[in-house]
Amino acid sequence: MVLRSTARYVAAILCAASLAVATALPEAVARHLDDFVLGRMQVWDTPGLSLVVVHGDEPSLSRGYGFADREAERPMTEETLVVLGSTTKALTALAVMQLVEAGLIELDAAVTRYLPWFSTPGGHQDQITVRHLMSHSSGYPWGILFTGRRYPAELEDYVRWLRRVRLEAPPGARFGYSNDTFVILGLVIERVTGTPYEQYMHANVLEPLRMTHTTFDIELARARGLARGYRYVDGRAEPLDIRFFPSERPAGKLMTNAVELEHYFRMLLGGGRFEGHRIVSEHALQQMWTPVVIAYASGLQYGLAWYLDTVAGLQLLSHPGSVRNSGSRFVLVPGASLAVGVLSNVSRPLDPRHEVAESIAAAALLFGEAPLEAPRTVILTPTRADDALLRAVPGVYASAAGALIVTAREGVLVGSLQGHDFELEPAGGSTFLVRSTFERLDGLELEFQGAELSGAAAAGDRLALMGLWFAFRVE
Repeated sequence: MVLRSTARYVAAILCAASLAVATALPEAVARHLDDFVLGRMQVWDTPGLSLVVVHGDEPSLSRGYGFADREAERPMTEETLVVLGSTTKALTALAVMQLVEAGLIELDAAVTRYLPWFSTPGGHQDQITVRHLMSHSSGYPWGILFTGRRYPAELEDYVRWLRRVRLEAPPGARFGYSNDTFVILGLVIERVTGTPYEQYMHANVLEPLRMTHTTFDIELARARGLARGYRYVDGRAEPLDIRFFPSERPAGKLMTNAVELEHYFRMLLGGGRFEGHRIVSEHALQQMWTPVVIAYASGLQYGLAWYLDTVAGLQLLSHPGSVRNSGSRFVLVPGASLAVGVLSNVSRPLDPRHEVAESIAAAALLFGEAPLEAPRTVILTPTRADDALLRAVPGVYASAAGALIVTAREGVLVGSLQGHDFELEPAGGSTFLVRSTFERLDGLELEFQGAELSGAAAAGDRLALMGLWFAFRVE
């Protein structure tokens, strides 16, 4: 299957896309960026997508693709507002850390210190700490926030309503993602500052970061050109309007754009400083990026509002965000001064937000000025793959670094990427180790996955490189 950009998407790019000075993005990525992004959007029938990449100290790239409103053919630009979903949580957590530094909140204090009336049916309220709330280790279940079901619209009403919800585990026992805990944190911010959550966020987080169009106000966002949201119906994106309640804001209802996300990312990569102003201390960021709990059996960990992983010795931070009609994906590698953010006006568990963000991050690390170090010594020992893989794996794959070509030669799987040749050494099952004289590639893990595992037959077979979705079959 060959993916080609539709005429409408190409027209939208010509009208909408604006590229900031792009020297910060490796040429290996920039040269192939549009074709790669548009190809993934077409596979998933994605109306609109915008992205921002910050790499190093130079100006970053921000760009829009497709449509903010497909029916009206309104282009998606880097200035189009999109509802973030759960990546809002890290900004709420940033506000909490400001208040920790101000001495108004203690991470290991019980939530009842700040909300004395708070309780749980099992009587665990005095055991639930602020750190538990921020790390999804409080024992609260997923919750009903953002589901479309009815729940209290106001922040305090919602938190009082939560007193009837039973915990799924003792506080601190295990990871359990919960939107509700960040609603509680929003109310804690209000109580210790005497200021409504939204006002505190604007005055102390958004305005200092010059995020002047970013807002929690849905009517204001619509006046500023908020993207229309979509959901998938029988595999096609169809328009969907959703409710906006104040109780949802701390957990996922911030609306922003790619341009202003750049400011946020620059602050995170800059150790808490933005344009000479201290937003939060570097120590506070390190606390947020310190593991608190193991999130999944894969070993992925969670800190304070960030998922944490390690790739070839570099810490990788990430978080997805979804509401019922839009979402986001953030990937940060502070050790390589790299941040990628993707916004989309459609949402589902698998869609281009994740593929685009992770693929660009992988390509930038491999081919940028601060690449991954080779984790193993270069040893080229041709190893035969089994017959099933020799038939299934060869093909041409699209990636953010250009075409990745895999062929079978005398029983050995060999490939080429960016002019660098490599061999695939079978490592069990459908997993391979890349062997190449190009040290940045050598030793990286490559996994072949068929369409039945990728979640979308339309996507065809695909490869995963260094644990990040990297290449997708096109031929």
